[in-house]
Amino acid sequence: MRNPYSYFLLAMLFFASAAGAQNQKKSSKDLAAEVDKLNWEGIDLSNDSRYLDAADRFQKAISLDDSRAARSYHNVAYTYELAGDKNKALENYQKAVVRNPQQTVSWASLGRMQYTMGLYKDAVFSGETTLKLDPRNASVQKWLPDAYSKLAEQKIYDARNDLTGDPATNPNCEARPEVIGEVGVFASAIGVIDKQSTALNLYKPAGVLQTPAGAYAEFNPLRELTFRLNGQTPYYGILQPTFYAGSQKIEMQYNFKYFFFGGGILFSQLNVENSTVPVSTTTYIQNTDYTSISDTKFGLFMGGRDDLTFFVLRIYPRYLFRDAESAPKSTSFDVAKVEIEYRRNLRLQLGSVVDEKQPISKGPFTDIIVKFVIDEIYLTEYKPTTGTDAVGHYFGTYDLSIGMEFGKLQREFDKVATTWGFLLTNRLYFQNTGNTNLTSFGNGQGYFGFNSTGATTGNAFSSYRGNSFIVTLFAAQMFKNRYILREQLFFEGTPGSERNHAIGLQLSFGVRF
Repeated sequence: MRNPYSYFLLAMLFFASAAGAQNQKKSSKDLAAEVDKLNWEGIDLSNDSRYLDAADRFQKAISLDDSRAARSYHNVAYTYELAGDKNKALENYQKAVVRNPQQTVSWASLGRMQYTMGLYKDAVFSGETTLKLDPRNASVQKWLPDAYSKLAEQKIYDARNDLTGDPATNPNCEARPEVIGEVGVFASAIGVIDKQSTALNLYKPAGVLQTPAGAYAEFNPLRELTFRLNGQTPYYGILQPTFYAGSQKIEMQYNFKYFFFGGGILFSQLNVENSTVPVSTTTYIQNTDYTSISDTKFGLFMGGRDDLTFFVLRIYPRYLFRDAESAPKSTSFDVAKVEIEYRRNLRLQLGSVVDEKQPISKGPFTDIIVKFVIDEIYLTEYKPTTGTDAVGHYFGTYDLSIGMEFGKLQREFDKVATTWGFLLTNRLYFQNTGNTNLTSFGNGQGYFGFNSTGATTGNAFSSYRGNSFIVTLFAAQMFKNRYILREQLFFEGTPGSERNHAIGLQLSFGVRF
């Protein structure tokens, strides 16, 4: 015989279970009502252009009941679309169709978003899915035909520009680089800010154009060879004399897979009649028997690159270590240039997570940049034997820069490639004029600003003049995979008693082929 208490317990459990089910059902209704309430509040806030508040309501609705989240994700996506955040809108439209593959409006919106972002393959799939659910959908019919056309063009473009693989199976990559050549011109306008009078004057170097400007060309006839040409009226800082009339450089580079090296010739010209710092009357050149002098310099460089890293060391050394033999009316001129640049792709992308499965060549591109540049000018002047003794002049700038660049000017179908970034530079100025001790190392000027005679007295850098801080903003755009526009804006501030600041704008236009 069964225990009578067991029937009582079973009865109690039955009534408790029934009551729990009724309460659960009631809770489910309340939950649905709360979700609906939050969605309607979000819609009202969107209509009032309060997009962040609207997104908050939709996210709360999603967190309450993920099984009903398809509509909420659609609302979140539409809110981000109104706010102009296409990436967030795309992400949430995708979440909506995953949770409810029958939600036609989300497929249509997802396809439209993919179409506007240039994702034509995905847009075609979303558009066709929409028409399967709703064959008369008018919104999809507006853009889907053009998406078909763009997708076909993209496939043709990708086939023609595929340089990957083995030349034996892909004729596109047979010894021809992606960019065969680029030519362009650039010009700058630099304003000199007089700290005493707060006047703004135009910086005028001694070149033909009376402004820092020039032209450049780069050719890659083979993957193994690169040729570069550059001619300009250079600018080496607001505290340097304005006597630089021109600089031309010719370089040839041999490329291995991850390593390159090369050599070049650097031509430099000075106009000694124009040898003053802007808005100043300080004359640095004593010998007026020559109106212009020039220098020819041979240099070497080497470096390496891979998918994430770039490095180059370029040296055009000084030759006139000692030049104290006087001759009537003669002038010796020598320049030195050292450049080190290191770039590293950090694989970062602002506002989103990097997909590590994505090929590095497809981005994202966020480079950190470190540069060190030395530019030096050495002059040794001689007077007639009955005149003044020979004298030497030395001018140098030493730049240490760090910055970042976002984006890359790579070829892409139906898109404008864009890059932008910044550089922060600390510049050191060295200057030593009228030096008559020409028998010491480096014509009395030392090398790299270092004077060995002063090393034991604690004044090894006796030619140090001062420093400046430079902020540079730059950007570039490539249109139709061919035309390149570059912009650069900088400000150079000098401390203490130095008289001038500088602000400049440089524009460059180039063509790739």
